[in-house]
Amino acid sequence: MARFVCGGGMSLFVVREVGVVPVGACLGGVPLDRMVVVFGVLLGSVDSPAAYHLVPSEYLVDPALPGLLPDLSFAQVQRSLPSPPEFSEGGLVGGCSGLSYAMVGFEVSLEEWDEGSVALFGLVLRGASYRLLRGLSLY
Repeated sequence: MARFVCGGGMSLFVVREVGVVPVGACLGGVPLDRMVVVFGVLLGSVDSPAAYHLVPSEYLVDPALPGLLPDLSFAQVQRSLPSPPEFSEGGLVGGCSGLSYAMVGFEVSLEEWDEGSVALFGLVLRGASYRLLRGLSLY
């Protein structure tokens, strides 16, 4: 399942979950218990091609949205959540024929626009509703 995995020292867009590493597997003497192989793109760098990554299984659990009230209508939920990210092909990777970088574009939710949020040239200034959805303080 495609998803963003951000936090715990990583910022990754997971394109595909490949599978769980077999029990007892080690890499360089380090046990890989409860690790999952994913195919994805590291975020925050212009020159990151898609690659395979090892991710702890608990990182792939859907996060809770503590600021989203349980009794909202479908329309209110859609207004509170930003639209899905848009992906496009970036420039070619030097020395790798046929391999291109991934570009990710994203927006703020309609509720955040009303709060004065902006998204310009890859920089997003988030509104108070975003902080509530992530369970963060408004101050």
